[in-house]
Amino acid sequence: MLLQNLTVQAESPFGVGALTHLLLSGSPEDRVACALTLPFICRKPSLWRRLLLDQGGLRLLLSALTRPAPHPLFLFFAADSLSCLQGLVSPTVSPALLPAIPLDLDPPSPCLYEPLLGPAPTAAPDLHFLLDSGLQLPAQRAASATASPFFQALLGGSFAEAHMDLVPLRGLSPSAAWPVLHYLHGCRGCGAALGPVPPPGQRLLGSEAEEALEAAGRFLLPGLEEELEEAVGHIHLGPQGGPESVGEVFRLGRPRLAAHCARWTLEPGQCPRKRALALVGLVEAAGDEAGPLTEAFLAVVMGVELGGEGPSLDG
Repeated sequence: MLLQNLTVQAESPFGVGALTHLLLSGSPEDRVACALTLPFICRKPSLWRRLLLDQGGLRLLLSALTRPAPHPLFLFFAADSLSCLQGLVSPTVSPALLPAIPLDLDPPSPCLYEPLLGPAPTAAPDLHFLLDSGLQLPAQRAASATASPFFQALLGGSFAEAHMDLVPLRGLSPSAAWPVLHYLHGCRGCGAALGPVPPPGQRLLGSEAEEALEAAGRFLLPGLEEELEEAVGHIHLGPQGGPESVGEVFRLGRPRLAAHCARWTLEPGQCPRKRALALVGLVEAAGDEAGPLTEAFLAVVMGVELGGEGPSLDG
């Protein structure tokens, strides 16, 4: 009843004027409190869009998340407020707003790299990649060159490696190299991307999963980067993951994973306690770098696909 009365007053001409004045001219604390409350008491799209988007209420609320030492109670209500706002923006889930990273991976596809492996391979390799550990991984020159501009230049250009049968791959552990070799030989979803990802509760920063992601970027394999991100999301933000995993995934600094962390936090029906714990972890992981966190939440709340650079808070 109290909430209904507040909504009626907030949407009256006097209430709209009072909220606008408070949001634009109030003290810093009152302005944040106003922005925090707006999704709960402003239900008319024209009103909450004007106050939260046109007049900067959403930007103000997101900026307050990363102020030094935010109060846990504020983070609890902020997570609930953002989730409520997302429900106002997209009251029904459309196909365009489904998670960018699926929680459930498709059944494994056939492995196309396996014929090159084992003591009696059924396909003949014509070169081997030499890792720092001394491990030699079999490969086919044509397949590797076709899959990546990096390997096309390395193996088919004027570099010395173009004439070598044993090609060094520096700074790559066997676990991180495994999904790279599978991807070079046409594997898409064979399960190799799951290999370097540690289970929930273990650090992702400095792990072989991060190393594999960096290798996919270094070798110009964007498709493999997406597949590895899907594997991280499946293991750490899927049914086995929890709010403690959200900040750990965010620390990888990947825009698509950051948006998925925000999406997990604001998911409809999410336990308020878990939502708040996840937001606390995200704020701690963001530290002084507020931009990526605010952009991720802005993208999720507004239903925008977050790419490499993300939407602007001034847009």
